[in-house]
Order: sequence, then structure tokens, then C-alpha cells
Amino acid sequence: MSDDRRGIYLILLGMLFFSIQDVLVRQLSDYASLTQIMFIRGIVGGLILLFFLKLTKRSISFSSSYPLLAISRVLLFFTGFLCFYFALGKMELAEATSLFFVTPLFITILSKFIFKSQVGAYRICAIIVGFVGVLFIVKPNPDGFNKIALLPIFTAFTYSVSMMIAKYTREKDSVFQQMLYMYFGSAVLAFVAWLIIPLIEFEPSQAKNLE
Repeated sequence: MSDDRRGIYLILLGMLFFSIQDVLVRQLSDYASLTQIMFIRGIVGGLILLFFLKLTKRSISFSSSYPLLAISRVLLFFTGFLCFYFALGKMELAEATSLFFVTPLFITILSKFIFKSQVGAYRICAIIVGFVGVLFIVKPNPDGFNKIALLPIFTAFTYSVSMMIAKYTREKDSVFQQMLYMYFGSAVLAFVAWLIIPLIEFEPSQAKNLE
């Protein structure tokens, strides 16, 4: 199997897990706050990763050759998905997820300017089609505009920037180091936010009123 084909399959599998996660978050939103969900996500994800590293006898390292970039990626991850989880409580699940899938658009643009990646005609056409699709969902007009719809788009942007950081640091920081930072770092931020700010509860019943 070629590396490209393997990469495509892994991306599809990752998107499947993302979708399952979104459904679980939507269900938990009736019983837990944003910060609680983020804390649980970070701890559970980190523990699963540690178990995997132990099982496969891989080294476990919390150090980073790019500490500032690692911290920046944690902040982007935490802020972005905090906004996304808030949006899940205010929007239909399918709509919020569709808006998040504008991520390839941002990644393509950022890759062009940061890594000087080649963007062919087919990719440009795909970007245009994706952008038009986002406009159909967001409905940018004074009467039907839903400001909450900007949150999944913001999450897509922060996720894309974090992917640029991951690509830049991958030569010295392994993917597992980056993931450990991301999971446990977001758990720490969520715990601190849980203590110092009022709990923000979802109100799914108001979703349609905000559209």
C-alpha cells in the first residue's frame, strides 16, 4: 500500500473518530460544562496515549525541542475546541461539523504561504467550491446570519494553524510528544478555567432560536 493511500485511510478513520466524539460531546452537553468536557477529553485522551506507548514499548517524553511552539499549539487546541464545543450546544450537529470541515481550505492556504507548497488548479477549484459551501451554510445576510456559525470556522482555523506547527516541529518532536503536550496541556487549562470562571452550561434547547 502506498504512503498516500495509507494516509487517506488514516485521515478517514480520524474523521470517523472526530464525528463520534462530536456526538458524545453533544450528549454530554446536557450534564457537564464546557470546561468539564475539555478536562475529561484531555485526561482520557492522554491516558489512552500513555497506555498505547507503554503497550508498544515506545519512549514516553514530555520534553520538547520547541517549547514555545508546543505551548502555542496547546493554547490553539484548547481555545479552538472550546469554541467548537460551545457551538455544538447552540447549533445542529451536522451544521457545526460541516462548518468545521472548512479546515482543508485553511490548511491549503497556510501551506502555500508558510511552506511554499504547490497549489494546482484542481486544489484551487476545490477551495472555491468549499468556500461557496460554507457561504450556503453560514448565510451571510443581516436577517439570517447566525453568529454562532463563526465558532466552528474559528476552530477550523486554529486547528489548521496547529497542524502547521506540528509539521514544522515534526523533525525533532515526535507525533507522540506533540499529542502528550496537547492532551495534558489542554486538561490543565480546562481545570484552571473550571476553577476560576463560572461553569458555562450548554442550552441545546436554544439552538434554533439563535439561527
